Amino acid sequence: MVSLISSVSFIPRGVAAEFPRKYVFDENEYKKIHKLIDLQVENVKKSHEKKENEKNNDGIMSEDEEVIKKYDLQNYDMDFDEDQRMGIFTNIKDLTYYENEDDPYIVLKDDSSHEEKEELQILPTDYIILSAKTEDDISYLEIYIYEAPEDNLYVHHDIMLSAPPLSLEWFNYKPYNESDISGNFVAIGTLDPDIEIWDLII
Repeated sequence: MVSLISSVSFIPRGVAAEFPRKYVFDENEYKKIHKLIDLQVENVKKSHEKKENEKNNDGIMSEDEEVIKKYDLQNYDMDFDEDQRMGIFTNIKDLTYYENEDDPYIVLKDDSSHEEKEELQILPTDYIILSAKTEDDISYLEIYIYEAPEDNLYVHHDIMLSAPPLSLEWFNYKPYNESDISGNFVAIGTLDPDIEIWDLII
């Protein structure tokens, strides 16, 4: 496993929000994402069909194609009837509770939400380090928290990137905003010609 840290940046103490917000997608954003995925899938299909046509013109079947044909792997993930797929667990939907509070068999109170909130808390005394990392062709930005009193360094959260990162630059002003309210952003230069800007409060 090859791991590369290409850039590091620091955030001044006291700038980050104590409790980072969770971003909530609206319906329009889901539609945009769906269109982008459909476009990528269509491009992959066209590329695959082009390769298949080139192989068919050669008249030689590759080793992978022989395996796919021999074991009928093209139909491996075909959908089955719901009852056929579930077998003896056909009534499992009746036993499902989406919230623990609704389940009559759980008598202990769940404190996980409170514990999770404490784990995500960023104190004004915490040091924050940004690290641009690429590991096995997957690139992401890691946000580290260093708690000096406990001598504890850990990854608070990470953000997947679209391309291998080259440089990081933290800034506190909001792009396209004339107000005096400061923000917490990072600009990421990648191998692509575009520069990505991420809001670190979310």
